[in-house]
Amino acid sequence: MFVLLVCQYFVQGLTQVLFSMAVIELARPGQEATTYEFIITCANAAATINGIISTQMLTPLHSVGCNNDDATSCPSDTVDVNGRDSYFASNGPQRFTYYTLTLTAISLTSCFIFTRFLPESKEECHEWKLKGDAMGQSAVRGRVSMVLAVAVIGVSAFSLFLFILDHLILPLFSCVVWIDRGYFIVES
Repeated sequence: MFVLLVCQYFVQGLTQVLFSMAVIELARPGQEATTYEFIITCANAAATINGIISTQMLTPLHSVGCNNDDATSCPSDTVDVNGRDSYFASNGPQRFTYYTLTLTAISLTSCFIFTRFLPESKEECHEWKLKGDAMGQSAVRGRVSMVLAVAVIGVSAFSLFLFILDHLILPLFSCVVWIDRGYFIVES
C-alpha cells in the first residue's frame, strides 16, 4: 500500500511539473494563473471522465462486487467479495483481470489517438500560439461555448429534477414512479 501511494504521489508531482512547464510556454504575460487554472481544469475533467468510464465498465464486464451476507444471493454476473474462497469461486481474479486489461487498452488507444493532436515541438507550439493570437476574439467560439455550457447545465438540472421528483415529491403523494426507457409509469 505504501509503494502504491509513493508511486501515485510521484506521478502527481511529475504532472504538476509538466503543467507548470506548459504554463510557461503558453501563457501570455499577466495571464499565467488563468492559463494554469484552465490546464488544471482540463486535467481534472479528464480524470473525472476516466472515473465515470471505468465505473460504467464494471457491469458489462461482470466485475461488480457483491458484498451480501448470504453468498448465494449474489447474482451470477458479479464477483463475491465476502471471502477468499467465494472470491475465487465467483471467478473474481479472471473478471478483474479482464476489467483491468480492458481499461488499459482503452487508455492506451486514447493516448495513441489524441496525442496526434498535440504539437510535436516547442516551435510548433509557439506557431500555434501566434496563429491563435492573430485570430483574435471570436463571437462564434463564445456562442458555441455558451451553448455547450447551457446544454451541460440543462441536462444536469433535468436529472436533478427527475431525482427530486422520484425520491422526494411523489412519495409524499403515495405514488410509486418508475422511470424506464424514458416513460413514467405511475401507480397508486
